[in-house]
Amino acid sequence: HHHQHSVLVNNDVASAGVRFASTHRLLREGHNVNFMLERCRVTCSQFHKKGPKLWRSEQLLLSNIESEWIRQFYIQGEGHKKNLWKYWEQPMCQLLNYWGQLEKRTKQVLDLLTNAAFARCGEHEKNKTNGEPPSKAERKQREKQKKALATAEDLIRRTAGGSNIDDPTEILYQPICVLLEERAKMRSLWTQRENEGVFKGMESEYWPLDVPFKFDHLDNAKSADKEVGISPLGGTSKQLTKICQELKMCARAFLSRDGNHLPAMKTVLVASQQADSTISPVSLQSSSNDEKREGSVVKEKREKDKELLTKKIDEVKEPLAATQQTQETTKKTLKSEESKKTTEETPAIPLIKRPRTTESDHRKDLDWKGWKSVKIGLEMQNPWGRKLLDGTKAIETRAYDLPKSLIGKKIDILQSKGGKDCVSGLSNVMVGEEITNAVQPIGWAIFARVEVYRYKGKFIADEKKHCVEQSSNYGWNDDTKVIYGWVVSKCGRYGKKRKKAKVLLRRMRSLFEIQ
Repeated sequence: HHHQHSVLVNNDVASAGVRFASTHRLLREGHNVNFMLERCRVTCSQFHKKGPKLWRSEQLLLSNIESEWIRQFYIQGEGHKKNLWKYWEQPMCQLLNYWGQLEKRTKQVLDLLTNAAFARCGEHEKNKTNGEPPSKAERKQREKQKKALATAEDLIRRTAGGSNIDDPTEILYQPICVLLEERAKMRSLWTQRENEGVFKGMESEYWPLDVPFKFDHLDNAKSADKEVGISPLGGTSKQLTKICQELKMCARAFLSRDGNHLPAMKTVLVASQQADSTISPVSLQSSSNDEKREGSVVKEKREKDKELLTKKIDEVKEPLAATQQTQETTKKTLKSEESKKTTEETPAIPLIKRPRTTESDHRKDLDWKGWKSVKIGLEMQNPWGRKLLDGTKAIETRAYDLPKSLIGKKIDILQSKGGKDCVSGLSNVMVGEEITNAVQPIGWAIFARVEVYRYKGKFIADEKKHCVEQSSNYGWNDDTKVIYGWVVSKCGRYGKKRKKAKVLLRRMRSLFEIQ
């Protein structure tokens, strides 16, 4: 077995940079993906069993495959994935599937422990409906809590082996809390590692990829994409820490039998169904019984009273409706006359204001946070934008890198009129008709990655992809050190009916913010 790794060092003058190391060793059991997949299969096949030891082994396995396999794979970047995906696609998709099953299992264990604590404090026996019978959802929730308490007490007896235990939460709650805290810390460290500034000095194909986890999804959620792990729980370190804190509160309540120690629990109610109907089923039943008692005479009298009341209401409604209609017509005529006067007497006022900017607003860094949130357009001179959209030009070459946040993001193609090579034909700030006269949004493109050309031979070899001739001013010359090729993965054209941009703000070179 041959294993290589690199050590990225920051904030250390003596050893700053990147260190590489390699390890050659005999393959041991547990150091290959087939062993891990078999372990996942066996563990997931035993979900019908319950117990603290099983839960602990499940949580350890979950942290292992997340940290040591899945996250380790995706942090190595698009280039690594592209080279090895043919082999790793099936095992990685299987690991993501097992990871989702273990996350769902974690949610089931947390629900069991939470419901057991609520039942231990007698919450399942309290009447919270102001004397009214509990709804179907409430009865179902109470039954769950009752069953959860019976399961928890049975697990405590079996684990204790018949002897008395002073603190039963040490068996059920505390081990899970410790493992959840460890996973929260692990995710926090991974977040720091994935956002290390040292990656910016590397080629973009070796920047960390987003791990295909989907958190806060429903228990029964499914995805057509196999390369995804779905979890019903929160995914951030803070969310996991909060879950752990609530579980500790449940442990305290389970031990003290005091409902004041319980966390706030979202109960399932059917009040919305009752709110939709004006009369509740109880009142309907009581009214029907009253009618039976009163007899047909009372019914006839009520119907007559209703008829008289509706006639009086109609008499009052008719003149009111007429006056309201006349008021509305007069308002409309007044508004139309006022609008005519304003259009004839006053000149048109421009609605779009030119934003005030500084030089720094037009020279944003590659790591500017706005790349994620704002709509971005790329200026391309005619005919290059058209060639990119019809597939002739598969790589857009630039003297600068594409911001990482724009990889995989839809970018508008802003085609400007032909001008001088390597010189933008647009102003830093453009509004209204200035945009219409100078540039046209002809379509969109998504860039999958950046091909970094450091050698002239490689750049010339890809001439058919980027369509830049050697004699062009955009080609490789004696002073060229590097050229960045933005590789197109998807693109499309816009139709004639397209909403016009109000403002264009240059953010970096030929990249504009569209408002």
